[in-house]
Amino acid sequence: MSTVDGSMAPTSNADVSASPRRPRRRRTVATVIGSVALVAIAAVGVALALRPGGAAESSPTTPPEDRTVVPPIGSCHVGDPGKWSLNEGAETERRVSCDEPHDLQTIASGIAEAFEHAPNILDPGTVPLYGRCEEAANKLTGANWRDTYTYVVLSVPSASAWQKGAHWYRCDIGRTEDVYGTIVRAPGQLTRDAVRPITCLNFTVSQLGIENITDAPCTGPHSGEWAGPYTLPFAARNTAVAVVRQMASDACHDQAMTFLGANRIPTELTWWGLNPTFALGSKYACVVGPLDANRKLGASLKGIGNGAIPFV
Repeated sequence: MSTVDGSMAPTSNADVSASPRRPRRRRTVATVIGSVALVAIAAVGVALALRPGGAAESSPTTPPEDRTVVPPIGSCHVGDPGKWSLNEGAETERRVSCDEPHDLQTIASGIAEAFEHAPNILDPGTVPLYGRCEEAANKLTGANWRDTYTYVVLSVPSASAWQKGAHWYRCDIGRTEDVYGTIVRAPGQLTRDAVRPITCLNFTVSQLGIENITDAPCTGPHSGEWAGPYTLPFAARNTAVAVVRQMASDACHDQAMTFLGANRIPTELTWWGLNPTFALGSKYACVVGPLDANRKLGASLKGIGNGAIPFV
């Protein structure tokens, strides 16, 4: 399960919550202050440029962007999505060239036709709308996006912008440097070739499960490997906790066997799963590694079947 500090715990012992996830926002205070300052300067309506002699010359500013227009696919945005799967109030974000550092890149967009008000986390229609975003992300990455260092965000206008005619949605994707989905600001268009897959990992093992998870090369000593995501039916969110816990454990076990290419999990190995919260963007995923936390792997476990385990 996902603990308060971002660790992963065994699904068999996880506390399962059906409440929407309220992830932490990234700490980008300096950047946010800088953005506010830029907005304040732009609000004056005149940009000042110094003449060669030192006098100030006025020039017209760029006309303000029409916030009711559907954002184009391929546009990039600077905001503060943090690790939110539903990015509300997105009309206030600054659109920039994708060559500049940005947080989000739009991979699909359109009109939120099924909504009478701005989409929110409690709307039944938000889940299928997020599903459109996942489809676009899978197409971009050429894989299940949960297997990559990316995070998918559904960006929507605020309630006030909706009342003024902004009835659009954006499907956005951002780069991450961890397996949990914390978006990092970076320049460059995100393409299939630029997407990094999640593979081998280093971590520490505790009674809570695994913690301090970081990327690691598969050719060197490492603690375990990302075995891939598993799925649970969304309808199970109303099922008893013990039943969901067992469903998650079984699904992760099956995913681990598929990853290994084996009909059983060797006794020298074990698996850990991310807790199913049924929130948008949750990375239900399995990690496989040595049962003995003091042992390390020296190569990938993928497809080893019933062969020898590549311990260091």
